[in-house]
Amino acid sequence: MKSIRSFFLSSLLILPLFSCSPRKADTEAVTGLLQESREALDDFHYSSAMGKAIAALELAQKASDQLLSAEAFLQVASVEMASTRDTQAWVRACESEAIARKESLDSVLAEALVIKGKLCSYAEVSADFNRNDEAISYLQEALSIAEEKGYPILESQACLALADVYVSKNRWNDVLDQDIYKKAGDYLARGQAHSDGRRFMATAMRYFQQGGQYHETVDLCKKILEDCDPTDFLMQAEMHDHLSYALNRLGEVDESLVEHQQYVSAVKRYIQQKADKEFQEIETKYEAAVKQHQLDQRRNQIYILLLVLVLLLLLLIIVFNHSHRVHLRNRELEIEGKNREQMLAFITDDLANPTSTQREAIRELAASCGTMDIDTIRKKCAELVKGADDLNANVADYVYNLMSERQKAASELGITNRELEIIRLCAEGMSAVQIAETLFISPRTVNNHKQNIFSKMEVGNNAQMVQKARELGLI
Repeated sequence: MKSIRSFFLSSLLILPLFSCSPRKADTEAVTGLLQESREALDDFHYSSAMGKAIAALELAQKASDQLLSAEAFLQVASVEMASTRDTQAWVRACESEAIARKESLDSVLAEALVIKGKLCSYAEVSADFNRNDEAISYLQEALSIAEEKGYPILESQACLALADVYVSKNRWNDVLDQDIYKKAGDYLARGQAHSDGRRFMATAMRYFQQGGQYHETVDLCKKILEDCDPTDFLMQAEMHDHLSYALNRLGEVDESLVEHQQYVSAVKRYIQQKADKEFQEIETKYEAAVKQHQLDQRRNQIYILLLVLVLLLLLLIIVFNHSHRVHLRNRELEIEGKNREQMLAFITDDLANPTSTQREAIRELAASCGTMDIDTIRKKCAELVKGADDLNANVADYVYNLMSERQKAASELGITNRELEIIRLCAEGMSAVQIAETLFISPRTVNNHKQNIFSKMEVGNNAQMVQKARELGLI
């Protein structure tokens, strides 16, 4: 029973462990966290983006997955860079680069180099303090990897970053270096194909404004506004702001003021949109939490139901085993009862028959069993029933057990054969005088024996003596 119960309980406990592969679950969890971090970064939710990226990094390192760890380092660096924590971003990008070079992860290496190139470009604070040449070396390596391995998006990112660097190299020149400016334009054109509109637009605006190409700035802004999503108020605000600046530089003040008003309106709508989106996110999270709670409740109910079913099964097994044992015991008692009835019928018939040779043999055996050993009692019982047609081996065993138990009880109390005989005669209702005549002894001797019996059996009269003798199987 214990083994069956343990088996079912163990099966119930380990069932959830086989629901999914740990390795696959870790990979999916890290990938999901990184995607959530990128989405939060796109919405400028830096705290949320960083929390997701750090969680992904910790899980990837715990799983000892180098690729996922390198990608997580990159995402952390991206968030740090977007939130102007350049020093921390540099450390994370270098950690990602180290893993990528060791594990030959080309795409990760190229992306890490792009981040390092951008950070070098952002470090320029004066004409004498800049890291543009260092930035170019990182970006050129990233561009070579992207071209060689066929990563068009990374190639576009490297080209746009190079265009930004070359624009920065002309930042402190009173007169533009046309060679540098041309390189910036070439990389801008190369990077436009696979870039997102916002990244290209930011670089293009810097490029056009640095070169005084305000008409080109106006045309680009209007083109972007035409293709812009009507709900992308942030992009609209940026374009109207650039238009206002460019038109003002072109001397079209009235149109510049109109674009400025459009810029203010777009900013207000963007702020309202962001507030609505955050409220919607709160509602979505609440609905998700409610659904998850319901799923947890349902899962717990299923577990409880399974546990109840297992307990019911165990209870049925216990009841079945008990019923089986009871049935076997009843069968044994039935057989024993039949044997007793058979023996009693034989003894009754034998004692009722004056000519029976068994009556005296039974009396003699009962009277003398207290002085016999177990083997002798068994032998006498077998001889006793040997000639009786109605007796079988079970009856002989019963008589043997009866006699052996009687001998054991008498021995424990110290009852002698004479005292056993007096107890039996008292049970038949004989007085002391009648017992004395039957046993050919004096009534005084009979009373002395009875007093000894009372003392040994711890009783006070004949009735108690006979009752206890029956309980002990002496008669």
